[in-house]
Amino acid sequence: MTMGNDQRRASIVESESLLWGDDVAEAYHGAARRDMDRHWNDLIWPVLKNHSIDFTSTADFACGRGRNAEKLRLLSKEISLIDVNEENLSYCREVFSGEKSVKFFQCNGYDLSNIPDESFTFFYTFDSIVHFDVELILGYLPEFCRVLRPGGKLFVHHSNYSASPGADFRSNPHWRNFMSAGLFKHMSIRSGLSVLSQNVIDWGGIKEIDCLTTCVKPG
Repeated sequence: MTMGNDQRRASIVESESLLWGDDVAEAYHGAARRDMDRHWNDLIWPVLKNHSIDFTSTADFACGRGRNAEKLRLLSKEISLIDVNEENLSYCREVFSGEKSVKFFQCNGYDLSNIPDESFTFFYTFDSIVHFDVELILGYLPEFCRVLRPGGKLFVHHSNYSASPGADFRSNPHWRNFMSAGLFKHMSIRSGLSVLSQNVIDWGGIKEIDCLTTCVKPG
């Protein structure tokens, strides 16, 4: 019997998306936090400042242990932290305890069905979708568009590694999944978004392995 799209995506989530919790608290999350200021100053902010972002209602997707949220909340009136991993959300609830402007959503790993339409003015994700299977991204992009308000912006850090189609992403450099800047642009447009810019970047000593794509929801 052939699996439906949701079943296929749930199977991918089970095998690939639940790797980033307590088991890698220091090896990944701790190391990434130490790099956050450099990434923000050298990679992220130079792009965001060129796109007149409305940070009023911001989403930090695949938020991990909240290192990006710590930057974003200083710019936002309210911020929603979204992650598939309950261990990460539990950690973030402690970090942001008592902050009424911070909300938390656990997603299922392949859609945002528990989040209402047009919830956000800005949807952000960094150092997460680089690891996502193309099938999950294909399902998520229309959801990103749906939860954005008209005129809202989307900022996505994704893989630009297309050397090993069909390979297990864990065998690729820096665990990058199969994707390219051109394919991501095509998928974004087909999902109802307009692409404003794409910045191909180096990562971990590898040239042009990633891309920062900024989109807008027309309206």
